[in-house]
Amino acid sequence: MKIEKLCITAQLGSPYAGDVTAPLDGILLSLACARAFGGVLSFAEPGQTAQVDYALAPLDVETFSGGMFYACSFAQWGQCVDGVTFWNRHADFDLYRRYTSIGNVNFTKGPSKAYHTPIAYRSSPTVRWYCRGNADDIADLLRYALHIGKKQAQGFGHVVSWRIERAREDYSLFDKDGNPTRAIPVAYIQERFGSWPVHWPLARRSYLPPYWSPDNVADVFVPPGAV
Repeated sequence: MKIEKLCITAQLGSPYAGDVTAPLDGILLSLACARAFGGVLSFAEPGQTAQVDYALAPLDVETFSGGMFYACSFAQWGQCVDGVTFWNRHADFDLYRRYTSIGNVNFTKGPSKAYHTPIAYRSSPTVRWYCRGNADDIADLLRYALHIGKKQAQGFGHVVSWRIERAREDYSLFDKDGNPTRAIPVAYIQERFGSWPVHWPLARRSYLPPYWSPDNVADVFVPPGAV
């Protein structure tokens, strides 16, 4: 597999909902496993039993004594606007009155429960990632990524197009100022560099997809604002 420094850009047709770090390695690994294991997303929701083969993702990897992670940055947002909207579900009261003999219907739980739930979103024309990987394999997988993030059925995260370009610099792990561009395990930094700048934000979160899995949680350095 030919590995190159890449810059990957998604042109968005609607606001993005979900974790604004939007890890591209999770998207690529999920699509690669779906292709290999029968066309069904292997870990679309937390708690699902996942068929995962980390070798399937067309990305370069970094290794350390505690495991591995992909050379792929978190989302790099340019000009954007954050906001909150709501998704709602209301019971059809006229329908209940017309077709049921039940005296009281509980709208606080069960199948008739009404919802007024906030959705945090980010609106931006584009979002960008940097990685080291195989451009052809990545392009083949991203043909099937028509949406990213949460609430896709409600129109969020629509991807109009993907653009994959060769990059001059490798920002898959660190930006031009030397700050992390993704979650990087502390153990990896200790083994490779021995020390680190005191201003790097420290968090305890996943560094490997599926990012909801507690098995992938560790002490990590993260990009500024991603704690």
